[in-house]
Amino acid sequence: MKEERVGTTMKIKMIKNAPGSIDGINAVDYQEGQIYDVPLFIANSFEAKGYAVKVDGAPAERKVIIANEFKAEDLAVRTVDELREIAKSSRIAGYSKLNKEDLIQAILVMNETHTLVE
Repeated sequence: MKEERVGTTMKIKMIKNAPGSIDGINAVDYQEGQIYDVPLFIANSFEAKGYAVKVDGAPAERKVIIANEFKAEDLAVRTVDELREIAKSSRIAGYSKLNKEDLIQAILVMNETHTLVE
C-alpha cells in the first residue's frame, strides 16, 4: 500500500562533492555543480557543513509517495531471523547486531523515511 502526503523540499546547488542519504539507507553521491531537490533536513545539513548553497526561493511543498510495506503489528509476530532478512534486503546498516525491538524500529523508520518526490 502506498500513502501520499506533502513534504517540504529545497533546491540546493552542490559546491563540493558529498555522499548523502535521504533515507539513511541508500547512499547517493551528490556532485559538485549539480542542483538537487532534497528534503529540507538534507538541504540544511549540507549548507551547514559547507557542501551546498540553497538555490533562491523558499522551501517548496511537494507530494511524496511513501511505501508502507510493513506495520508494527505485522513485524511483531516475525522472528528475529525474519526481521534481519528484511533489514538486510532493505540495506539497514548494522542490522545483524540489533535486537528484535530495534530491528522493528529500524524497519519502521526506513518505511517512513524512504520517500519518492513526484
